[in-house]
Amino acid sequence: HGGTLSMRSLFSPLATSFQTWSKIIKENNVILLVPNGTNPENGDTYGDDQVWNDLRPDQASGQTQVDDV
Repeated sequence: HGGTLSMRSLFSPLATSFQTWSKIIKENNVILLVPNGTNPENGDTYGDDQVWNDLRPDQASGQTQVDDV
């Protein structure tokens, strides 16, 4: 996940989104893939302050040059 969050923060058992997604997954028998973005400061893909390289201008806040596509 990106946008200054991480997959861990979205799917923490304490997060409302975790409960919502869990219900959708069980009711529809689907697999949910939640890739994690990259930290623009250090390139970390496992952290908790992630963003995507979504082709914003280079000067945009939090933009990264990582090829995460």
